[in-house]
Amino acid sequence: RAVADFGPASVQVAQASSERAWMAMRYEAHEVADSLFRESLDRWEAHASSHPAGQASAHSDYGFFLKRSPGRNEEAELHLARAVEVYRALGESEHESLATALQHYATVLAGLERYEEAVAAVEESVQLSRGLYGEAHASFGLALANAATVAGSRGDEAETARLNRAALDAFTAGGLPDDHELVLQVLSNLGATTDDPAEAVRVHRRVLAVRGSRGEVDADHPSVLQNLGAALRKAGEREAAIDMLQRARAAYLASDRPATH
Repeated sequence: RAVADFGPASVQVAQASSERAWMAMRYEAHEVADSLFRESLDRWEAHASSHPAGQASAHSDYGFFLKRSPGRNEEAELHLARAVEVYRALGESEHESLATALQHYATVLAGLERYEEAVAAVEESVQLSRGLYGEAHASFGLALANAATVAGSRGDEAETARLNRAALDAFTAGGLPDDHELVLQVLSNLGATTDDPAEAVRVHRRVLAVRGSRGEVDADHPSVLQNLGAALRKAGEREAAIDMLQRARAAYLASDRPATH
């Protein structure tokens, strides 16, 4: 698509378009976000020779948006592959951005069932993150959490659980609070993949305690009750499981959302 203004102001417009795209995405205005990410990318492409990092960032941002859009993984792969290629060419100064792009790229490749490539990409991201941040850092934990996602897509629940535990350790060591959304997401993933029923109950209770204290469970996250109920059932705590699953059913009915399983 042609861009009318290829002058110096185009870079500032590209930045503004990207910021507006992220805002539109946050408010689930997907068509608007798509258009703005595309506009930003076109403008950065026009300045690729003088602003290659901006070009790579635009491809990475658009690829991230596309991977969150149903049925658009193949498009996402093209943009994230380009981002990785440009960041690699830019060398050590862009390793932080490369690590992030590799994480998104890996999960897209896993979604396309290109598992060997996905594992290679996410392992490179983990190694880069370890070198950049050390192991006691939230960003290293996030790389491990993405590695867990890739392992889960391959059906390797034992490795998924191991990586989620390692991610939680990194979050704790990095000072991420227990009520941070990343921590809650990884706890939920661990509860779903661990083969230890007692551990599943324990982590789902942690999630429930945090979300319950915020008043989020019935309105926004009834699946928390359902997940804990399922874990209690597997742990043999029949009465507690029945009570929790009844609460989950009532919460879904009140929120008008379908149960997930």
